[in-house]
Amino acid sequence: MMRADPALLDAFAGLAAEAGRILLETPRRAGMTAKPDGSPVTAADIACEKAMARRISALLPGVPIIGEESAPEGCRLPEGGRLILLDPLDGTRAFIDGRDDFCICLALVEGGEPVLGVLGAPARGMVYAGLAGSAPLCWAAKVGANGVLAAERTALKVRTGRRPPIGLVSERHGDPASEAILERVGAVERPSLSSALKFAALAEGKADLYPRLAPTMGWDTAAGQAVLAAAGGATYGASGAILRYDAGQPLLNAGFVAVGDMALRATIFG
Repeated sequence: MMRADPALLDAFAGLAAEAGRILLETPRRAGMTAKPDGSPVTAADIACEKAMARRISALLPGVPIIGEESAPEGCRLPEGGRLILLDPLDGTRAFIDGRDDFCICLALVEGGEPVLGVLGAPARGMVYAGLAGSAPLCWAAKVGANGVLAAERTALKVRTGRRPPIGLVSERHGDPASEAILERVGAVERPSLSSALKFAALAEGKADLYPRLAPTMGWDTAAGQAVLAAAGGATYGASGAILRYDAGQPLLNAGFVAVGDMALRATIFG
């Protein structure tokens, strides 16, 4: 099976940086409607996904792309070795509200494992990129006003040993099971953020765990999971096994726990 490499990581990071301009230049409430599940979608979501899908197809011809705004209802992960999971605007409500904690999520999955992930945070002028595997690579880079990724990279690595740990929480999606995990590890400090930028905070060493044992979709988690794994952390399903994206599975995840400080795993799962 063909594996991702640093050059592809650079290409995907540059793509996310460019696509961020679409989100910043589109009026935030333009074309706003509600999906069947009640979640909002805007013209920016749709335009960004279309632009990114075209560029991804040119980089990786023939590789299936599953994007949030174009995937059919009930879609399952396809057969084959490689696929792309794409959320062009994670944190749409934060975007609509004029905040900066929304992001682009782009992941390459091989054999059920997210091996490459990019989180673009255009309102913060940042891209976070991770290549997981035997030679992990994780970095952050600034993005210029013109959408060009800076050449200077800052290496990212999770932190260990902070007690009590800092546990991140979803601003709009708290649940009792996640709260129980935070209580178990003694996380007193619990900042809230919208979107998959919580994975980036773990990779940067700004926090230690992020439990969300409420349902999510594969495009919500795969990119952040790859970034976190490349920085030395891991993302587990509710059972304690590494979260996977195997062919034939539904895109719906039952829940996950993202861990920066791996010493917490035993306390979380027993």
